[in-house]
Amino acid sequence: MIIDDSRADRMMVELAFSEVGLDANFIEFGYAEEALDYFNALIKDSPQSASMQIPELIFLDINMPRMDGFEFLEKFSLLRNVPSFQNIIVVMNTTSERDSERKTAFKYPFVDSFVTKPLSDADIGRILGENFVEDYDNLFSGQ
Repeated sequence: MIIDDSRADRMMVELAFSEVGLDANFIEFGYAEEALDYFNALIKDSPQSASMQIPELIFLDINMPRMDGFEFLEKFSLLRNVPSFQNIIVVMNTTSERDSERKTAFKYPFVDSFVTKPLSDADIGRILGENFVEDYDNLFSGQ
C-alpha cells in the first residue's frame, strides 16, 4: 500500500520495485483518511471487502493535506488489535530528514523504516530482506 498525496511519488515507489524486477500489486491512496476507510471496510467484512487485500507493507508519506502521516499512525495504531492487521509493516517514505520526525515515527513499534525519497534499490533490498526474504543478501544478485 502506498499513502502519498503526490501521484508522482506513488509512481516512483512502483517504479523502484519494477526496476529491481519485483512485480508488486500496490493499493494506492492520495489521502490518509482514504486508507483508514479501506481498513475499516475490511473490519466490517462487507461484501466489497471480500475482494480487498490486506497489505503486508505500507509506504507512508508524512506531509500530506487533511491528515498527515503521524495522524495516520496514531489512528492506525488503534486498529492494530485486529489480528489480520498485526503484522503490517509501515515504512515512512518522505522528503524529510528531520531527526524529530524520525524519532516520532519510531515511537510506533510497527514502523520499520524511515527512508528519504526517492526510494532506492538498496532501500527496497533492506526493507524486504529484513521483513520478508530470508536470504536478502542475494535478493537482487539472482542467486
